[in-house]
Amino acid sequence: MKYIFVFLTVGLFAQSKLDESQLKVFQPTEKSKVFNKVYTQNFFFGNFGVKQLIGAVSINNDNVKKIEIVAETPSVKDQPVMELLYNSSGDLIQMKVMQAFFGKEMLVDYQYKDGYLVEEKLTQSNEITVNRFYYTDDKMIIENSKGILDVYTLEGEILLKNSYIDGEMILSDRMVRNCRLTNYQRKPINKICYNNLNLKLPLIIEKYTNNENEAGRMVLQVDEVLSIDQSSDLEYDIKVSGQSRYKLKLNQDSSLAEFAYLGNKEDKTKPVKYKFNYIYKE
Repeated sequence: MKYIFVFLTVGLFAQSKLDESQLKVFQPTEKSKVFNKVYTQNFFFGNFGVKQLIGAVSINNDNVKKIEIVAETPSVKDQPVMELLYNSSGDLIQMKVMQAFFGKEMLVDYQYKDGYLVEEKLTQSNEITVNRFYYTDDKMIIENSKGILDVYTLEGEILLKNSYIDGEMILSDRMVRNCRLTNYQRKPINKICYNNLNLKLPLIIEKYTNNENEAGRMVLQVDEVLSIDQSSDLEYDIKVSGQSRYKLKLNQDSSLAEFAYLGNKEDKTKPVKYKFNYIYKE
């Protein structure tokens, strides 16, 4: 019986290796459009760690050709930090990040086939990296220049990802009730819990990271709590661990007007206001 058990175990592990050729195909579905939207929207806010929070706000980008984002501080006025370009279908085709915002310039170009994202090209300091996109079985698959294959699924509006190298899984996400648990090489590294998986207001996100407890064991503990709620008709309040950290303001047509970082006395960072200028298609 021992030898049978070993044989079966080896067989199961052999079968668990991913056949990448079955995933690297172009068979998009209507759900693929949702993947593209979730993946490409709100990149600007990802720099502040609040991308998913902004996903709870209905922002109007209809008929937009270009969005210019500038920063304003007490000493600097209208410093360009980012430009976003869109095609006639409303798809993001280019993102330009200025040195003033990112520390170095970065250009990201997007290519589409039949309206679905197929390539993301990042140019930074004359170094080019390319991510390629595939679709099958209501999944979105991204292969990067290092040979890592990320397989995305959706749980509500939450992206889940399994990552593979040479067919072997190295990172995995799974949902347990309203929490996304991430394992790296089968060990838990973080957990994110949502008060709702459709990212509706008011949205509360609890982030857990690995910390050593009193017994010296590594356990997932709450690192910070993020939340967004509507404070008036066109304004939203974003809190970090209960403290107001950002303010978001919309125009009357629900396009973005301003995003204000309120500063943080603990790390002595000063307030910054970001303004959004829209250029529309003729």
